Amino acid sequence: QWYQRRVRGPPADVIEQLRAYENIKIKHVIMLLKCRAEGPLKDKEALSLLNIHAHGSDPDANIKLHLILQPTEMIISRYSCSRDGNSGEIYITSKYFCFDLPIAAHASQAKDENETKVVIPLTNIKAIRYRRHYFVIPALEIEVIQPEEGDPKTYLFTGFLDRVPVFTDIVNQAKLNGHENVVVEQ
Repeated sequence: QWYQRRVRGPPADVIEQLRAYENIKIKHVIMLLKCRAEGPLKDKEALSLLNIHAHGSDPDANIKLHLILQPTEMIISRYSCSRDGNSGEIYITSKYFCFDLPIAAHASQAKDENETKVVIPLTNIKAIRYRRHYFVIPALEIEVIQPEEGDPKTYLFTGFLDRVPVFTDIVNQAKLNGHENVVVEQ
């Protein structure tokens, strides 16, 4: 009899208690995420996790696959902008800063893969600055340390509706990743 009970598994009431316990844990985690997302710091990573929970799947999975990011990477925010005259989108994830041209523009506007997408670890950002492109157009300049090349590379992004939230999101995510020495010039 002992062997038969062991093969059948735990009684149904134990299984129900375990499921109820798991639901309580999930509700508790969701409550904590809501507090982080609605709190004074407005944690965008917590907001992204709540969004995934609400939809049942990750709405950004295709973007992560295209940018060759880990599935566990969270896209915190996205902004439309331009780089070198090509319109695209900036994605700020939990560990990376990415720029990508729309799929349709890949063939017509860019000559190689380096022009269509940029994926930079936030810890490699040396400096971020407000700039004016042609003395008029508001822009963001991001200076990146490239470990394999040694020399810093500079990217200029223009065409923002408002560049301030982009600037603050990049700086905040860099600091959350332990990169306290990013140079910020306004």
